Amino acid sequence: MPKQKITGDSIEDAHQEVRGASEPVQQKIAGRRVRGVTQVAIGPTQPTPPPATALPSAPLEVRLTCLATTDGVRIIWEAGLIGQRVSRFVPPFVAADLELVLRALDLLQYPDSGFTGTEEARLAALGIPLLNATTARVVGQQLYQALTADPQAAQALGTLRDAAAHQGLALSLHLHLPTHEPGLLGLPWELLWHPHEPTPLLLSRGQAHHLTRHLDLAQASPAPHPPTDPLRLLAIAPQANLDPAMHAAEEAARLDAWRPLLDQGRVVLLPTLSPATRVALSETLRRVGRVDVLHYIGHGGLREQGVLLLDSPAGRLDPTPISQLAPLLAQAQVRLVVLTACQSGMVRQQVAPVGVLSGVAPALIAQGVPAVVAMQHTVRQQDANRATRIIYEQLVAGVSLAAAVAAARMALYTEAPDGVAWYVPTLYVGPQPSVVQ
Repeated sequence: MPKQKITGDSIEDAHQEVRGASEPVQQKIAGRRVRGVTQVAIGPTQPTPPPATALPSAPLEVRLTCLATTDGVRIIWEAGLIGQRVSRFVPPFVAADLELVLRALDLLQYPDSGFTGTEEARLAALGIPLLNATTARVVGQQLYQALTADPQAAQALGTLRDAAAHQGLALSLHLHLPTHEPGLLGLPWELLWHPHEPTPLLLSRGQAHHLTRHLDLAQASPAPHPPTDPLRLLAIAPQANLDPAMHAAEEAARLDAWRPLLDQGRVVLLPTLSPATRVALSETLRRVGRVDVLHYIGHGGLREQGVLLLDSPAGRLDPTPISQLAPLLAQAQVRLVVLTACQSGMVRQQVAPVGVLSGVAPALIAQGVPAVVAMQHTVRQQDANRATRIIYEQLVAGVSLAAAVAAARMALYTEAPDGVAWYVPTLYVGPQPSVVQ
């Protein structure tokens, strides 16, 4: 124990100080007359630890592999808790009906029927209300009932859901889908909804559950590029037919989301490409080299194939087929593409030239992009911007890409008054891991 002592008959203006003491200190001043004396004992200085960031616990991982066989569809369920189960699956909609159902979901964002009397009658026969708040719920309930019609599937999913709820974990559903079966890939799996529960499966029992679409490709994928630090981000922002104020608000939100990593030098924001013509995009990607995250803010659609709407040299819209863009983006070593474009995650039965791989997100995965966040239906720009901001904030906080997309769904479900945007963001991944997964 350190000791300090000052003695004397008259003591004035004395100062006793001990710094860096790691144990109790004895300090004594003794005198008949003591005035203006101070005593200080300061322990060892410790750096203030940074506030801890609580990351979510690891989710309960489940793999569902969909196989089209000669006698129907089989789903292989695999998880440590249940081992392996095999169930039979009959899709709830045949090809023509699925096209009609997807159109009904697509029009919820901007209600404008456009259905013929025959089509409206067919939707009614399917039990699907037209263009109201329950349309998505009913579709999700029919899909859930079809998935769990086989007792093996019902038991597997029930066991997994109960275990996740008991342990306070999210379920992480990894849905492996064959690209030669558009009737499976085109189903709105994100909408799964138990008929007797008030909330959809992905937002049930106090958790934001994950659903990731894995494309089982027939061809080999390019070797993954090694992760790099800092991450290089490029935004593509066409100007034609877009509100400049919306662009500015989206850019400000994106900068705010990435700010912590920007300040640490772990992220580099490349200059935004705007306007974005085909030539400008091609030259930019050749000039800047590697791009880890590519963010597209603009329009899109699914016609004979998926398109992104770039700028023409005259300042008008230039619908650019994804088949012309995907090789360029893959060559730039892009590891994650985030698309706010409408229908960029959609696949349909009757598209050319290569079936479902003509959709925007599947085409990028087929070219070797490891992960794509896309919008599977038409989406309002403010909802798409809100979703991507939350995804980026979650990634900066250190969560997985699947968990980040799940968080975005939860926010849209809570915040959008009409409740028709939460299931639109969808996550596609390929065989190779992404730097942000």
